[in-house]
Amino acid sequence: MKTLLTTLCCALLSLQALAQSFVTDTFTLTDNSRQRSIPVKLYRPATLSGLYPVVIFSHGLGGSREAAGYLGEALATHGYVCFFIQHHGSDETVWKGKPLAQAGAALKNSLKNPANFTNRAADIPFVVQALQQLQQQDATLKGHLDLNNIGMAGHSYGARSTMIAAGELLGGRIDQYAVPQIKAGLVLSPNTPEKVNGNLKDYYANIRIPLFHMTGTKDDYPLDRTGNFDPAQRKEPYQNISTSPQYLLVLNGATHATFGGGSRPRFGAANPRHLSAISTGAIAFFDAYLKNDNQQLQWLQQQYSSSLQKGDEFAYKAATAAQ
Repeated sequence: MKTLLTTLCCALLSLQALAQSFVTDTFTLTDNSRQRSIPVKLYRPATLSGLYPVVIFSHGLGGSREAAGYLGEALATHGYVCFFIQHHGSDETVWKGKPLAQAGAALKNSLKNPANFTNRAADIPFVVQALQQLQQQDATLKGHLDLNNIGMAGHSYGARSTMIAAGELLGGRIDQYAVPQIKAGLVLSPNTPEKVNGNLKDYYANIRIPLFHMTGTKDDYPLDRTGNFDPAQRKEPYQNISTSPQYLLVLNGATHATFGGGSRPRFGAANPRHLSAISTGAIAFFDAYLKNDNQQLQWLQQQYSSSLQKGDEFAYKAATAAQ
């Protein structure tokens, strides 16, 4: 036990020692083929020297590029260049300025519009393509983006966007929005498809990258007013993917808003220990798969759970299906 605790402490101290200052910037990418603008918030190390892995973040329904800032800051301080993007049609512009009752209806209508879903999915391959231009021409980022090591993260609707980019089949058949350049995915408050025909495993059969699923015991569905949503449903993607390594974290007491940073006043402030557990796990996960850090991989699989508190759940499983 003493050895395990010593190793854990050393790993955490190592993360702190590697931490560096970060800066942020905002700008807009334009997809001329769709006449669509994509607002971006950039998180990066303050001083760039050499290549840095890239993480793209996709917000949840009604969110913006300001979502989950705690995660962008944590990753940037540990050597990642992060692009937190905003999806028009399912972002904060859908509900802002409307009375609460109308805001909920507007968000539900956004979900019913298939164009919002397909535009979200198409935003990811466009951003990955745009990274090539930034790598070649941007005054600050030129020569510093490791485009061989791109990860993606997302919350709620953004978690679904991440899984589609990872290879989740639409309708169990279509994979047109898969993004092969993405090597690892972090899915916060993951969802299953709304309508599943047949076996859920079939929808995930093409996923070939590691995913880290994070949820909480109180991770509800904000648009559900019936109280019938069971947070345990958010574990189903982890349970039904067998084609690549999968990780699961369930934080005791964490809500749906927790993973977005709890920044909206009516949701209250997120528990700092929850955010720390999310960030620490995310850094170790991306270090393992985007920096090829075997020490972090071993720590994540064998010792990360020791940093959690009683009532939290962590699980890992290797790929079992034929590759």
